[in-house]
Amino acid sequence: MEKYRNVQQFKEAVKAMTSKFKKYFFPIPQIYLTAALFNPFYKEQGVKKMVEKIYSRLQIDDDEYPSLETCKSSIVPSARKFYDYYKLTSANTSSSHQPSSSRRRLNDFDQQVEDDLGLDSSTNNDFDEYLNQARESIRDENGEQQLLAWWKNRESQFPHLSKVARDMLAMQASLVASEQAFSAGRFIEGEYRYSLAKDSMEISVLFRDWINAERRTAGLPQLSAAAEAIIDEAIGDNSDDGMEALEEGNQVPIPENLSKEMIEKLQKLYFGNYNY
Repeated sequence: MEKYRNVQQFKEAVKAMTSKFKKYFFPIPQIYLTAALFNPFYKEQGVKKMVEKIYSRLQIDDDEYPSLETCKSSIVPSARKFYDYYKLTSANTSSSHQPSSSRRRLNDFDQQVEDDLGLDSSTNNDFDEYLNQARESIRDENGEQQLLAWWKNRESQFPHLSKVARDMLAMQASLVASEQAFSAGRFIEGEYRYSLAKDSMEISVLFRDWINAERRTAGLPQLSAAAEAIIDEAIGDNSDDGMEALEEGNQVPIPENLSKEMIEKLQKLYFGNYNY
C-alpha cells in the first residue's frame, strides 16, 4: 500500500482502503495480538514489529488512541490475564480432588524446603518459559504451517498455556467466511425455487460450504456452476419438500363413501413408487 500511496491514479483508492481498514481494525483487537503472541515464530518481538508496521502503514498519528507505545506495552499483560485466569480455573478444579495423605505430606515437605532455602517459585510458570525461549518455526517438512500441531505436541511442556493457546487459536478471526456461506442462500433460492423447504435450504448451503472447504484444503478451485447444479438436483430429488404437501393432504378426512377395496387398490398402484 505504501508503494502506491503517492501514485496519482491510486491515491484515492489507497486512501479509501486505509480508512476502511482503520474503521474495522483500529484499535487493533487485543485478541488478535494475543493470538499472534502464541505463534512461536513471532512471540513478543515479532508482534511488536507487526504493530509498528501497521501503525506506520496506516499513518496513525501520535495523538490517536491508543498510541503505538501503549499498544505495544499491552500485548504481554493482556495475554497474561488470559493465562492467569486459566491457571486459576485449573487450580480450582484440581483442588476439588483432594490428594492422598501421603501426597499431602510430600507437598508439605516440598513447601518447607522452598521456605527454608528461600526459593521463589512465583515466576516459575509456562507463560514466562514460553516467552523466554527463542523463536521457532512451525512449518512441517512440506512447508505448511502447523500452529495447532505445535501446541499439541508441547502440552506437557506448557500444560496451562497450551490450553489458552488451543482455545484462542481455534477462534475464527473473521466473520467473512460464515457470512459468505449463509449469504449464498439468496443465490440458491431463485425465481423458480420459492417452494424450497427450509431443511433443504440448510442442507444445500452447508453441503456446498463443506465441499468447498475440503477443496480449498486440497488446493482445488471452488465448485463449478455445473457441479452446483448437480448438487441442487440431487438435493431436490431427495428432499422432503413434497412431504409437507403430503402431510397437509393426510390431514384431510377420508370420504365416507371410499371403500376398503378402493384403498387397497390405490396402495397396490402407488405404494413404494416414491422415495422420500
